Amino acid sequence: MLDAFQLQSMQDTQEASFPDRVRISRIIRTADGKGGFTTGTNSVIHDEVPASITPAQQLAMGGQADRSLEVEKWTVRMPWGTTVQDGDLIYWNVEDISLQVEDAKVSKTRGTAVTCMAEKVKGGSF
Repeated sequence: MLDAFQLQSMQDTQEASFPDRVRISRIIRTADGKGGFTTGTNSVIHDEVPASITPAQQLAMGGQADRSLEVEKWTVRMPWGTTVQDGDLIYWNVEDISLQVEDAKVSKTRGTAVTCMAEKVKGGSF
């Protein structure tokens, strides 16, 4: 079993190796006073977060007629403690793309990083 010092050392080493920087935003909805919510605003919750982004897969999904819809999936790793949830948008300026988080597991890396799956958002940056 790792002690706290060893785990912190592993977290620091992994974070230092993340080659990219990302911005994470979330739609913040407020109550409208009538039992519902307002449309919401896109608010930046993290900026300049170290990250490692790698392609996971590219799928062709059903479309209309003879056209298929391509879906790009990405694996995103960020420092342990980064808060991310399904629906958050990750802007990666290296590739000038936006990714929408679809699987915000707390971690699959035993406490050294936050790992999530994301899908490329059509329409670019924010």
